[in-house]
Amino acid sequence: MMFNLADFERGAQFGGEYREELSALQARLRRVQRAHGLHRRRTVILAEGPDEADREGVIRRITEACDMRHASAFQIRAATAEERAHHYLARFWARLPGDGRLHLFDRSWYGRVLGERLDGLAQPLLRRAYDEINEFEAQQTDSGTLLIKLYLHLSAAEQDRRIACRIDDPWEQARLTPDMLRARERRVDHGRAVEEMLAFTHTRWAPWTVIDAGHAPSGQLTALRHVVERLEAVVPSAPPEADPLLIARARAMLADAQG
Repeated sequence: MMFNLADFERGAQFGGEYREELSALQARLRRVQRAHGLHRRRTVILAEGPDEADREGVIRRITEACDMRHASAFQIRAATAEERAHHYLARFWARLPGDGRLHLFDRSWYGRVLGERLDGLAQPLLRRAYDEINEFEAQQTDSGTLLIKLYLHLSAAEQDRRIACRIDDPWEQARLTPDMLRARERRVDHGRAVEEMLAFTHTRWAPWTVIDAGHAPSGQLTALRHVVERLEAVVPSAPPEADPLLIARARAMLADAQG
């Protein structure tokens, strides 16, 4: 499937009441996460996109509604020297969810075909990385893990506006990063890399959803709605069957205590 990022640059604002819609979506997420845990399902939600595209905001809206005893959020930074001594996927295996858990990734293994590509990753290694990532994700979904992949996109004008806001606000200046400025300097190359990544790794078992993040509240609601709908589509809404002998034993214990 081919992607044209220009198709996701309207920056349309949410027309309703943001807090009301957010509350309704988060209530649905709380319900479905409870069923997710009871049915011992596994889910990975990953968010990619430029630093200015509000990945943190999207993940925060999800974690606000989650029972974090059964969920974890990871902010993926540049690999350490120890991590670089292993295959680039090695550090992600330990972060994959077990039964009943939901794990969120702010950036992910896609750094291999985005950041490392801009650093000069050789073309044969790039092609191999696409195959390795697709196989890695197929292994997860074949074992029952749901993968929800979000790419948050900004137009060039909106990206520049948000960078300018960080420059002008002393409290935001610390959030400027070398990666942010490098991506801005090589915006055309970065955009081509993203479109190629989406095309090569959009699979039937792990499809991409591109979010127009030009208006932060609208982007947050769109992303949250997609996550909730994906979970509701695969997590049974009825409770799992309990052990009838255990229930009978509990009833008998209470009856004896009352008698």
